[in-house]
Amino acid sequence: MLYTNLRAMMYKSSVRNLWKNKSHTLINILGLTLGISCSIVLFLLIRFWLSFDTYHSKADRIYRMVSQTTYQGNTDYTAGMPVPMADALRLDFPELEEILFISFFRYGLVTIHPGEEEAESFAEENGLAYADENFFKVLDRKLLQGNVEKVLDGPNQAVLSVSLAEKYFGKNWPGKSIVGKNISLNKETGLKISGVMEDYPRHTDFPFSMLVSFATVKKQMLEEGWGSIDSDDQIYILLPEGQSAQAVNDRLGAFMEKHDSESVEEMQTVLSLQPLKDIHFDERRSAYSFSTVPMPIIYSLAAVALFMVLIACINFINLATAIATKRAREVGIRKVLGSSKAQLMRIFMSEAVLITLLSIIIALGVAELTLVKMNDFLGLSLEINLFEDASLIVFLLLVLVVVSFFSGTYPSWVLARFEPSRVLKTSLSVGRRKGFNMRRGLVIFQFIIAQAFIIGTLVLISQTRYMRQADLGFTQRGIVKIYLPEENNEKKKSLKNEFLRIAGVDKVSLAYSSPTSGSVSVTSVHLEGDPTMYHTQVKYTDQHYTDVYGIDLLSGEGLSEVDTMSRVVVNEQFLKKVGIPTPEDAIGKTVKIWGQGLPIVGVMKDFHTVSLRGSIEPTVLIDQANYRFAHLSLNTQNLSRTMTALQQEWELLYPEYTFDYKFVEDEIAQFYDSERQMAMVLTIASIVVIFIGCLGLYGLITFMAEQKTKEVGVRKVLGASVASIVGLFSMEFIKLILLAFLLAAPLAYYVMGLWLQNFEYKIELGVELFFSGVILTLVIALATITYRSLKAAHANPAQSLRND
Repeated sequence: MLYTNLRAMMYKSSVRNLWKNKSHTLINILGLTLGISCSIVLFLLIRFWLSFDTYHSKADRIYRMVSQTTYQGNTDYTAGMPVPMADALRLDFPELEEILFISFFRYGLVTIHPGEEEAESFAEENGLAYADENFFKVLDRKLLQGNVEKVLDGPNQAVLSVSLAEKYFGKNWPGKSIVGKNISLNKETGLKISGVMEDYPRHTDFPFSMLVSFATVKKQMLEEGWGSIDSDDQIYILLPEGQSAQAVNDRLGAFMEKHDSESVEEMQTVLSLQPLKDIHFDERRSAYSFSTVPMPIIYSLAAVALFMVLIACINFINLATAIATKRAREVGIRKVLGSSKAQLMRIFMSEAVLITLLSIIIALGVAELTLVKMNDFLGLSLEINLFEDASLIVFLLLVLVVVSFFSGTYPSWVLARFEPSRVLKTSLSVGRRKGFNMRRGLVIFQFIIAQAFIIGTLVLISQTRYMRQADLGFTQRGIVKIYLPEENNEKKKSLKNEFLRIAGVDKVSLAYSSPTSGSVSVTSVHLEGDPTMYHTQVKYTDQHYTDVYGIDLLSGEGLSEVDTMSRVVVNEQFLKKVGIPTPEDAIGKTVKIWGQGLPIVGVMKDFHTVSLRGSIEPTVLIDQANYRFAHLSLNTQNLSRTMTALQQEWELLYPEYTFDYKFVEDEIAQFYDSERQMAMVLTIASIVVIFIGCLGLYGLITFMAEQKTKEVGVRKVLGASVASIVGLFSMEFIKLILLAFLLAAPLAYYVMGLWLQNFEYKIELGVELFFSGVILTLVIALATITYRSLKAAHANPAQSLRND
């Protein structure tokens, strides 16, 4: 009972002291609230990223087959595998528990045939994939209808997600089985529904709403052979219990020698197994979710969260030790009345706990409001469910303990060690210099972090701007891609001709993909008379592709009108790879591709086929009628009228399909979403860090003004100007900020230099970025210092001297 009463008195005393020093309490709460709310948001974001595909029961035994190809100093990474490889692995590695082949495709028209009623069609723009019968044996996806052993074991079978089942058959579909019902894909492939699976969770790299049995297209896809690789064709392996991935890796070299020796000898291709848990963080290779996040970003955001809380703690320590002299007599009286050092430390620690607890409560509300905007920006659905989220509760308890400990331990120790015999007789002076040096060191540390954040943000923004404005070797502006359904090339050509008649349409080309694309096709070729194999990217286009995209021809001519392969156009990088000295020398030479000899009729300037993270690759344009998009060069005047006319023409030829289009400029910008998002997060973090730091400066200046009240009064009586008094308060902190910059600049240079190594094409780390950082910091800090010191400078000296 006595212990309970003592604790109650202790907390009452803490509340009373906090209320007595309202301005410092408010500064501490505001700083901690901002730091903790940001850390909560970043915790939820990092936890979401780290949770990708961890829910699979066999996750620790699931691996993806990946390759690394090194040729003439360049290294390429891909998860795309030749279609025949899956069957070859089954024959050569019979001990593997399961081998799963998946081929992802984004677009499709699904037509429902409900008995005698009129058919209804749905244009699906995402989440369709071909998968073999091992899908449900390797990956966890609950099957609600159908036999898990048979749903994908034969041709022309389809498994729908719950959302698609509801979309196609109404909300009451669970009341009756839809297994056995007929649907068709792209009007050409008849499918029978063999099962219904649960919807995919948001934290997966397998966002499939419809699975079509791979047997449906296996024969056709096998014809592409070992020499053709598509990044959307991937192989997953389930290792048996106790089997190590390294044991399989050790045998993959011999496996490739047996089945594709040319790739091993000429291209130095190396296969390996990549753990499922690493897929979401591998930016070098594609994932089906198209949302990979490199681990350095996760480490960076974790550091941001830590530093934000740390800076808020530093503010607390600075202000608590700064006002120590004001509380010295309180400590002396408490000690005279019998309080021990341990009891006093508990009182001061309880103040830190109360402030931290109140800050956490407010921070939860701020974080909830922040998530509303951030979810929309990042395309996520993060939320705070405090009473249902055990890991968040643990995180908050950890924050409470750690922040209270670091914020309260040193100040409580400083205050509790005061000797009553000294503080009750005279004003406290002993140890003041040591405390001042401690506060100076903490201020320097704060602004090292703040300026490192600002410089890092400026580098991120500059690199992102550079990537968006860089010359990619082709025209982006005013070009739109329109998805072409079905396989009827005559229909596609008719649409092209109709588009050309529309006012505002300058040029039209039919092609598989745009010059820079997330979908890359790679194959092996060699020059006639030269057995050396070379890997090159292949783009299927018609003869107008280079005109639409403004790609310059250096020699020769473009492609032909025919639909079957007859000629190729190559880029400068291709010439370098195969050793042809000039564009003129290349004309007329024959390239052997897929067993067919095709003449080189033109050489085009290099252009970027992937993001600026990678180098320009050898590229071949080939006149094969494998068209997935119409590419239109538009006059941007009256753009809305032009798009309306295009849609009208589209609907005349494809009335069942959704008019789907993308501007190439926007599509390329999406390649750098992670950098753009990181830049935004760091910009906000920098603002918060600077604001918290300036809160601390404001508090310290306020305390200095109170301590120097008499000195300021004497200076004003002796004729000191307002500017000189402001300078009195400013110069000390300007020196500290400049010293912090000297330490922050090399740190930021090193860290951002490492980050820029991820890009083949990047900005230079010029001095202007660093000077911009320190100038911005000085301006903001001086504004804070000046605002508070002006109040002291304008105080009535007679009043201040009388009060003292």
